[in-house]
Amino acid sequence: YNTFMKAKGPILKVLLSYYQLVSMLPFVLDLKFPPIFTSLTDVFGFIVNLNFVSLMPLGCIMQSDFHHQMMGYTLIPLVLGGIMILAYNVLKRKDSTVGLSNEIFALFLFMTFLILPT
Repeated sequence: YNTFMKAKGPILKVLLSYYQLVSMLPFVLDLKFPPIFTSLTDVFGFIVNLNFVSLMPLGCIMQSDFHHQMMGYTLIPLVLGGIMILAYNVLKRKDSTVGLSNEIFALFLFMTFLILPT
């Protein structure tokens, strides 16, 4: 796994960022694209964009508008990141779990990389 990520990781990061940005073009530019492009970007957008709020059907629990969704987009990654940093600091103090703490920190960095374009 580590050898694969060292060799192919940068290429995968560039492709992931590219597809995240391309999948948001119809929304950001507010243009009508051909149906084949729109369906393709919808598929890639569902796969590569982290859309926490749309995965949780909050409409049946409470009414949500743009501001509630924006709070969710902002707070969920912050809370997850805070938990991951706390776990990293706790595990870093123990010599036997240094490898696990490094994996948590790597996951935190990967999460921030995924959230960046959204």
